[in-house]
Order: sequence, then structure tokens, then C-alpha cells
Amino acid sequence: MSCGCYRRKRMGGLTARHGQSRTPEHQAWRAMRHRCMSPRNTNWLNYGGRGITVCPEWTSFERFYSDMGPRPSPQHSLDRRDNNGPYSPENCRWVLAETQMRNRRSNSLLTYNRVTHTITEWAARLATTVPTIRGRLARGWSIEDTLATPVKAYKPRGRLKEP
Repeated sequence: MSCGCYRRKRMGGLTARHGQSRTPEHQAWRAMRHRCMSPRNTNWLNYGGRGITVCPEWTSFERFYSDMGPRPSPQHSLDRRDNNGPYSPENCRWVLAETQMRNRRSNSLLTYNRVTHTITEWAARLATTVPTIRGRLARGWSIEDTLATPVKAYKPRGRLKEP
């Protein structure tokens, strides 16, 4: 007679494949596959619905893990270099949230002097703000003028002097 632990131990050894089913890497792999393969997934239209696929080798978690390796830190998540490309070893990487936010389809990319960056990246490089760049573009400025014109220093006008 057994309390059931012998059976659990014996069956666990038969069904265990990789021992990582509760790891962040396995959760990322499952979420990736579900987004691309299940029309019931809430994000399917943005992934599988627009043709984003998972490479055939990654039907196996073991292969995915051998290609991607462990997450460098808890702040890293799975990202595709080319947002229109498939999930594959050459197109995927572990990145921080900041990098992932700059790699979105909705970002506006500006090319100036054969260099392309997002508006946020241009603002950081030029020591200006995103609203300044967006405002100039909205007023009809060319990309060259928008990025090459320095921002004027703020000078308060018409202040009353206190007696």
C-alpha cells in the first residue's frame, strides 16, 4: 500500500521532458506560440492574424531554449528585431522594456543623414523633447529642418519687476 507518492514519482519520471514548465522562458515560449497559432488569443490579430509565424524548429521548447538560452534578467522579455518577421533564432532576442518599446510598429521613424531613429531617440540625441519634434513636423517642417534647427533657449518676456 502507498499513499500515492510512489505513483506520482514513477509517473513524473515518465512524463517529464525538460523540467522547465514553470520558468519564465517556458512561459515566453508558450505565449509566443499561442499569439501566433490560436485565433482565440486576444492578441492573435496582431500576430498570427497578420502572418507572424513561429519557425518549425521552435515547436519544441528544448530547441527554443537551446537557441535563445536563459533570460539574462527578470526585466528581459522576448522581442523580434523585425516586427514583420517570424519568431526564429535569427530574428529573436531577449531585450529590456525600453528597447522593446522602441521596436514597435506604431513608432514614427525619421531618417536624417542616412541615419534612422525613432522620434524618442532623436530627441535624446539632440537634447530636445518629443513634443518639440512632433510640433515642428505637424507645422510642416521638413525632417532636415526639424532635426538640424537647434532649440532656442527659453527667455521669459514681459515680466513685471517687483517694487
